[in-house]
Amino acid sequence: MTESRPKSGCGNSDCAADPDPLTVRVRLYNHLRRYAPGSTGDFSISLDAGSDIRALLARLGISADIPRVILVNGRRKDEQALLAEGDTVVMFDPVSGG
Repeated sequence: MTESRPKSGCGNSDCAADPDPLTVRVRLYNHLRRYAPGSTGDFSISLDAGSDIRALLARLGISADIPRVILVNGRRKDEQALLAEGDTVVMFDPVSGG
């Protein structure tokens, strides 16, 4: 019989239900800047620990049908990628050429 361990690393019921939040830096460019909470497209935002990019998009009100390129710490990521404390998330419109 295998013993399951709590995901939070806490073994008793006195633990908080939600772990500490994480803070990520966000940079929005081009048309996506309108989803920034302030007047600039460069800001920090707090999310629940274990959040993925989908949670960030939902928090900013960016719907799934809006085309975008997403980079986390300079690497292209999909919406299922988990975020970590201190990550930098950059989003911009896809570019096409002729």
